[in-house]
Order: sequence, then structure tokens, then C-alpha cells
Amino acid sequence: MSSKSSKSILAIFLSLILIFSMIDMIEDFLSGSTNQHLLTELILIALTLGIIIWLLIDFFRHSLNLVKFEQNLSDLATDRNNWKQKAEIFIDGLSKTIEDQFKKWELSKSEIDIGFMLLKGYAQKDIARMRKTSEKTVQTQSQDIYKKTNLKNRSEFSAFFLEDLLPRQDEAEN
Repeated sequence: MSSKSSKSILAIFLSLILIFSMIDMIEDFLSGSTNQHLLTELILIALTLGIIIWLLIDFFRHSLNLVKFEQNLSDLATDRNNWKQKAEIFIDGLSKTIEDQFKKWELSKSEIDIGFMLLKGYAQKDIARMRKTSEKTVQTQSQDIYKKTNLKNRSEFSAFFLEDLLPRQDEAEN
């Protein structure tokens, strides 16, 4: 059971207690109960009402936070879409340039697919799952890619394409 539904049930339960306590206090008052008994019931009513008010305030506070969270999420989605739209022409060009380099290295269609997945950062087991092949096959094809490209490993393979896209460390610090 979620915290929200637990608090809702608690608020309903306390509201019922409040209503019955008020009815009981009115009946006790009309039947001439002692002031001490009426004061005890009044304190119970006040405490119950206080807890209900606290739950309502907490509910509205969480509702406002949820609205803010949803707005932030919407803003992030908008930012992502704007970035993607602005970068789309460059991404398409980069993808084509990378594919051209793969062809220059004479990578097979499977090796090209795996090469893109390696650049995206997928683990070999994930590549194997997506390609519906064994992890050993992906490992062998990855090694074939490194041999054909004269690069030692995934880091060098990724760096070949990314190194010039990102600012050098000394440029980034300025």
C-alpha cells in the first residue's frame, strides 16, 4: 500500500472519529455530562481535527511538489527535443561520416552494426541480446573490428571518433 493511500485511509478514519466524537459530545452536553468529561472529548476532537488538518496540508504540499516535478519533467523533455532538433543535422552528418569510415575500413554489415553499438556504449552481452546472437560471436566480431581498424580496444575505437568532437582538456578549462 502506498504512502498516499495510507494517508487517505487515515484521514477518512480520523474524519469518522471526529464526526462520531462531535455527535457524542453534543449528546453528552444535552444529557448534562460533567465539564471534565466534555473537556476530555473536546481535546480528543481538537487533536483529531489537528491531525486531519496536518494530513491535508501534507497532501497539498505533495500535490504542489508533484506539479513542480511534472513541470520540470516537461521542461526537460522540451529541452531534450530542442537539443535533438538543433543537433539532428549534425548527428545525421556524423552518423554518415562514421559509416563512411566503417566502409573505408571494409567492415561487414554485422561489424558496422556492432561498431555503432560499441560507440553507443552497449555492453557485449546487450549487443548479443539485441542481435540475437551469442556473446562470444559479438566478442569475436569486436576483435575483428579492432584488427581491421588497427585500434587496440573499445576505448581507442571510441576515441578515434570522439576525440576531435570534444574540446581538449586545456581548452575546456579556459
